[in-house]
Amino acid sequence: MPNDLSDQEYGHEDYTDVPERHRRIGRPIHKNDDAMPTDVQCFWFNKRIRKWSHHRLPFHQSAGLQYPKIPGMRYASGSQWFAVTRGMASTVASSFSNASTLIGTIFRDLTAVKQPDESFFQAVVLNTQFCTSYSDFTLHWTDKDSMREVRSLTSEYSILSPGVLGNLKDFAKIEEVRQQSLWAFFARKFDDSPESSQLKDRLDAESSRQSRPKWIMASVPSVARVVEVLASSLAVVKSVKRLQRNHDGIFNLQTLQLQLEPGHEIQVREKLATPKLPHPLLALRVGCDWNKTELVFDGDVSAVSASSTGPHRCPSLWAVAHWRMSKKPISQEVVLVWIDPRGTPMQHAPISISEHSVLLWHRYTATQPLPQGQWSLEVRSNDHVIARRHFFAYGDPSDIPWRSVREYFDIVTY
Repeated sequence: MPNDLSDQEYGHEDYTDVPERHRRIGRPIHKNDDAMPTDVQCFWFNKRIRKWSHHRLPFHQSAGLQYPKIPGMRYASGSQWFAVTRGMASTVASSFSNASTLIGTIFRDLTAVKQPDESFFQAVVLNTQFCTSYSDFTLHWTDKDSMREVRSLTSEYSILSPGVLGNLKDFAKIEEVRQQSLWAFFARKFDDSPESSQLKDRLDAESSRQSRPKWIMASVPSVARVVEVLASSLAVVKSVKRLQRNHDGIFNLQTLQLQLEPGHEIQVREKLATPKLPHPLLALRVGCDWNKTELVFDGDVSAVSASSTGPHRCPSLWAVAHWRMSKKPISQEVVLVWIDPRGTPMQHAPISISEHSVLLWHRYTATQPLPQGQWSLEVRSNDHVIARRHFFAYGDPSDIPWRSVREYFDIVTY
């Protein structure tokens, strides 16, 4: 929890035994007070183990510059492995060197801290408009088999640290993680050794190879209606190609490349249904023929055929939920409810959520053909609706309303 390091909040019983001149360290002092001499005995409060300790400062340190010096400022510490919004990153980059700004003041205030990278960004978040919400989950993979206890020269306690990645076995592990653990965008740790550098080069080359756009032929019955609405065109669709999954991403939205007569090409992308407020359920998708290997829909998305047979068919209908991984163990039961256009619940499907849940899918197995019209898909927990989205079931693609097409799809290029 954030705090301002006041005596009352810490309430340490031994604080009164600290000499007066050391108690003033970390407190604003009069501008005319003399700086303390080089190599003095200073007392520090270790927030992790809640213990006062002392050591010699190996440099000339003025008490007025010691952490923290600003009354009323909120301070915190945490891991240096985190993600921030683009807005916060831009604000920090443009302000930290300007001492007249709040962020610049915090930056100067924390230059004397042992681990400033574990305090600066946390203090910025607490004292700016960016302190609105946070998510406690991990985006990086660590080889836990290589963990060992280490202690730095300035630390008073040991911590677990992973070994350096740098051999063929490590490459095989990372490739397995890339294929199976959709939450892992980063790995640690690497250094500048020849072995580790070679591994980084090989990973970069593999990532570049896999990230190249690859298109395959696809069958998506609703594309003619999508083109008619979004491109205001009655052109004949000559061919449909689907962009294959980027294995470095989680949200692989369906993107279609459409060849039209005479000689035009457009790209259409599925719109992602996301919550309006922060929530562990990041997105809900509905579509036909979920490919469990490639983790993509091979058929229609959002606007689906009501029939499993015929020229405009949806052989299997699926719901896909993108969930946020948690660092803490969780066990939650939710229910996925399929509701037809008349408001009748057609199927209830219980789903178990754990801390490793990232991508969940469920196949609709109730009555078919589907009643035509706008359906709802709800996620419920303890009889409360925590998420809801709509999709449209059509008999013929021309039945799809204009508003539904514009709600579910976007033109990428034209």
